[in-house]
Parts: sequence; structure tokens; C-alpha cells
Amino acid sequence: MPVISMNDAQLEAVHTIEGPVIIISCPGSGKTTTLIHRVRFMIECRIDPGSILTVTFTNAAAERMKHYYRKVFGQEERLQFLTIHSLCFGILRAEGLYGPGDILKEDERRRFVYQQVSRMAWVNDPWELTGALLTDFSVVRNNDIDPDTYEPEACPARTFREVLRLYDEYRDRDHKIDFDDMLIQCRELLRDPEILAKWQRRFQYIQCDEYQDTNGLQRDILYMLAGDKKNLCVVGDDDQSIYMFRGARPEIMLRFEEDFPGCHVIRLSVNYRSGQAIVDRAGMVIAHNRARYNKEFISDRGQKGAAGAVFCQQFDGRAGEMDYMVTCIREAMAKGVPCREMAVLFRTGRQAQLPAAALSRAGIPAYSTESVRSIYEGWVFEGIRTYIKLSLGQAGPDAMLYVLNRPSRYLKEEYFRDCSYSLPSMLRAASYLKREAFWKYEAARESLTAWMKAFGPAVLRPTDEPYLVFQALKSETGGIGYDLYIRSYAEYRKLDAEELLGDFAQMEADAASFRTIQDWLEFAEASAAASRSSGRPRDPQGVVLTTMHKAKGLEWRYVFLIDVNKDLVPHRNAETAVETEEERRLFYVAMTRARDVLYILGSGKTSSFMQEMEDDLRMEEARAFFRIWQKKKGVNVFVRHSAWGIGLVLSLKEGKRGMILRADFDGMVKSFPYPRAFADGHLSAAEGLLD
Repeated sequence: MPVISMNDAQLEAVHTIEGPVIIISCPGSGKTTTLIHRVRFMIECRIDPGSILTVTFTNAAAERMKHYYRKVFGQEERLQFLTIHSLCFGILRAEGLYGPGDILKEDERRRFVYQQVSRMAWVNDPWELTGALLTDFSVVRNNDIDPDTYEPEACPARTFREVLRLYDEYRDRDHKIDFDDMLIQCRELLRDPEILAKWQRRFQYIQCDEYQDTNGLQRDILYMLAGDKKNLCVVGDDDQSIYMFRGARPEIMLRFEEDFPGCHVIRLSVNYRSGQAIVDRAGMVIAHNRARYNKEFISDRGQKGAAGAVFCQQFDGRAGEMDYMVTCIREAMAKGVPCREMAVLFRTGRQAQLPAAALSRAGIPAYSTESVRSIYEGWVFEGIRTYIKLSLGQAGPDAMLYVLNRPSRYLKEEYFRDCSYSLPSMLRAASYLKREAFWKYEAARESLTAWMKAFGPAVLRPTDEPYLVFQALKSETGGIGYDLYIRSYAEYRKLDAEELLGDFAQMEADAASFRTIQDWLEFAEASAAASRSSGRPRDPQGVVLTTMHKAKGLEWRYVFLIDVNKDLVPHRNAETAVETEEERRLFYVAMTRARDVLYILGSGKTSSFMQEMEDDLRMEEARAFFRIWQKKKGVNVFVRHSAWGIGLVLSLKEGKRGMILRADFDGMVKSFPYPRAFADGHLSAAEGLLD
């Protein structure tokens, strides 16, 4: 085995090859190196390479491991580095159940679901809904959840169940399997004792990477293959489990010791990536989670003198936040830091637009993993534009049908196909409601009358001021209630209503800066066209713009976490304690991408995570103060008060309700509860005290 420097825990993991093993890693702990050397040690122990299986959850990870092994130890054809899906399909194929032509490709399954969704007249975002539905399908199928009791994330349960039924019929009809089927059918196949015994003989030593992201189905397959020998080694960091929305179940890793009593537990606690300050701050954040393994978090670089740096800044608005970000990036570039060694991370893909624009204006190259879309490309503006065009007489033949139920008027589209854009014609089309219930017709008549009053033919003119459009749209100004429709659709589709209403408000603010409706429409269309033509920034040497989720497994010298605000980090959709802990894990993952410098920036209401960090730092300062007090035996120790300045500490003694600190501020003696006065921000250690 080539000589490589490994710490004691890594060596223990490499040499522990018999029986069940759980390796609890931390970010940047060298777990890939450990797994590769563990495989090599097995081979040196005369274990057949063909019986060693390493399972990962992405093709990229499997290829990286394979390449790493070959680079360090040379070619070994019989070793298996596979994704869980490749493993399962290989078993199904070997047993004669399916061939490569039976696999339903990703674009095929997405196209089928998109076709079903596009037929639903109420859907504004069919492409996004398609992706969300496919995720919900996988959650249900990978965790043995009854679809009839499942509460989907994508849309109402009735829609979810109907599309899932059609999707199941489609696969059965064409004898196709998707990635979820590979796992489901493999587990079913392995319930045959003879077949299971055959594959247990084939794979006698199994190790699984990223185990914190496993689900119930994947766990069952691994446990079945491990069998009575139980030579199963799982590796992961429960603090980096961030895919619950895809069906990952972090509690599976936490229960490994219950499933395998007496298993070897090994902790890789040394981080080889980040400077000391980054590790310290990230450790403070994740310590607030309760459902986790207790672990040390040690910075190897910190022990060797790499202090690292963390800067937290709060701004009044996003413009100030972006200006600060650009300034810091320019300063780093001036120090010789390549742009590709810097990254801007955000909670959702929609947030890419502002940093991309800021970097573009500054002439700084960028590479974005997210589409940078104008707010004028989405469905919110499409509805507004359609109403305006109808009133101006510039709309296409299907425009009226597009907004017929935006907002919902409960009108059947087929009765309005040959209807002209006028109130009398629309009322005649709605007369079918009289046969159902006269009150329905009266409600329709009232809604259609309000529509025509707001956006009827020639009500608006191109030279009118844009505020008239929003007056006609908003419920609070007697309009058609388009703002209420945005909220109700978001709730129906389980989207972020505040985010969409924020787009609506931005459009209104933009419109206010133009003299006429025509001028604003031209600006909106130019903005959308510019966004489409420029696409996403793709300079491979540029500053990386990506989401916190996509940053997992990557690292940069400088990392900027932007928009760390209330309702974004943690996200407002995190309503339960379990969901909040997942959000905190995501924040932790984002923080630990930084090697040298970490910026945490906010521009709205303070994030609860930012507040936790501030509180933790104050308490740490209080503890440091106490250590200095003891070291100096209470002589010449000073504190700083938020209002009274520097004070000489006279005493720190136990009182009736806890410890009391007394200090003299230029002849004014004051008493404070310790350590609460530090935690509340009233007291801090004086400059130079904690050298």
C-alpha cells in the first residue's frame, strides 16, 4: 500500500473490515480516501476483489472513486464501484428480467408527466409541476408509503394520485421500468432465498457512501445483501443529510447501531478543508440540532495555524448586500484569488438573478448552475400582459381563454371558445350556468362585469399611466383580485406565495418609473428578451453561483452565503422541528464549503440562524472572560458596556439568583447577572482583554 498520512480514526476504519461498521464523518474529513484505502487493505488481506462492492448514490461519485483507486493503486477490473440503481438493474438483468431497452429514460418519463399536466387548464407552471410530481412519486415508492394517505409536496392529493395512476399504467403498458422500479423490483426479487443467497455469495464485503441520504428501500437491499455475515460498512455525516424532500431518511443512519448491536463505531472528526474560525462557527450552528450524533469537529488546518475568517453582515436592502459582495470579491481578486476559487451560495435557484446581474455590471466573470430568469418571463406577468393586451385590442385569439379562470371564475372553457371579447357576448356564453343554479350565473355575471370594467375593450390606452393597471388588478383597490389569485394558486400548488407576490410587487415598482403602459411593456419585454439571450453565465473560470444543495461535496477558498434572511434561511416552509433541523443542516453544509473565508450576508429580517450564532458568540465570550478572570485572579480585568464604556471589574461572586458581576464605570458602580449580561449584549470583553 502506498505511504499516505492518515490519522488514527482513518487507519482504524481502513483496518476494520469484518462485521458491521458505521463511520461517522465530518465535512472535509477524507472519507473517500479512507474508503479507497479500506478496499485496498481488503485485497491485501487476500479477499477476492470481485466480492467487494462499494455503493454510492450518484454516477459522478462512483466514477470519482473508480478513478481515484486506479490513480493510486492501478487497474483492478473486478472491483465494483456502483450506484445503488446500477447495482439493482445489474441484478435484474443478470436474472433475465429486463434489458437496457426496457429502461424508461429520464426525458421520456418527464415528457409523459408533462403531457398529463399540460392538459390541466388551471396549471400555470407545468414544467415545474412535472418535476415536483416526479419527486413526490419517488418519495412514495422508495419509502413504502401508501399513495392514498400521502400528502404530496407538489399539488393537491387528488391531482397527485391521478397522474401517478396514469404514469403506472404507462410503464406497465410499455413494459418499462424507471429508476425507482429498479430498486422496488430488485428488493422483491431478493426475497427469493435462492437468488438472495447467490448474490450474497457474490458480494461478501459491502461499503456504502453518503449513507445519511439513504431511504427505506435502499436500506432494505443493503441489509439483505449483507446477510448473516453482516460485512456492511456505512459511511456518512448525519449533519449533512439535506434531501428529505427527495425521500432521504436521516434517521436510518441514526438507527444503524440499533439494527446492528455491537457494531464498530468510528468517528472521522478531523476536517482537512476549513480554517479554524469556519469550523468553530459551523460547529456552533449544528450543535443546535437534537437528532444527531454527538461528535467532535476539529480543524487540521486550524491546528497548523490557518485561522480562517468569518464575516457576518446585515444590510438594509439587497442593493447594499450586492455592492458589498462585489467589493469583497474585487478585493480578493486583487490579492490573487482566482474567480473560480470563489462561490456565491443561495437557498433557492430563483435567487441567482441578482448576484449574476451584479457581477455582470462589475465585469466579473461568473458561472451559474441556475437559470437566470427575469420576473417578466413567468406566469405572473403573462397573466398581467394578457389582460392589458386584451384591453388594448392587441391580443391573440386564445388570450381570453387563457385568463378566463385567472383568477378562478369557475367557468367552463368550452362555452367561451367562440365568444367575442365583450360583456354581452360573455354573459351569453355564461348562460349555461342558469341551468345548473341561478346563483352560479349571478356570481359569474358579477365577476365578468368586474373584469370588463377593469380590462374591457379600450378601457386602457397605451398612453395611460401604468398605475392604472395595478389598480385594476389588486383587490384592495377594487380590481379583479389578481393578487389574491397569485396567493391562492401558490397555496394550491404549495409554492412560496410571498416569493411570487414579491415578484408582483417588483413589477408594480418597476412600472411606477415609467410614464406610460406602453413604455413599461417595452421594458418588460426587453428584460425578458435580454434574460433569454444571455441565458445563465457559463464562464468556467468565473465566480460560481449555485444553490446550497448543489454546493454539497464542493469547496472554494472564499464563500459568500447571501440572503440569509428570515423566511429564506430557514425557509418559511419549514414548519416543524424536523424540517427546521433539515434547514439548519443545509446551512451547515453551505458554511463548510469555505476553506479560507466565509461571508454570511443578510438584507431582510434577521435569520434565526444568524441570531443563534450571535447568541453563541456572546456566550463564548462570557466563558472566555471567566477564564481570564480566573487566570488574573480578578486583578485588572475590564469589560465594555454598550452605553457606559469601559469598566473595571470589582467582583464576580455567587449571588442569591446566580453569579453577579460588579464593575466600576468611572466612579459609577453597576451590578450585572453573569453570564446573561454578555448573552444579552450589554457587556463584552474590553479591547485586548482576551489576547
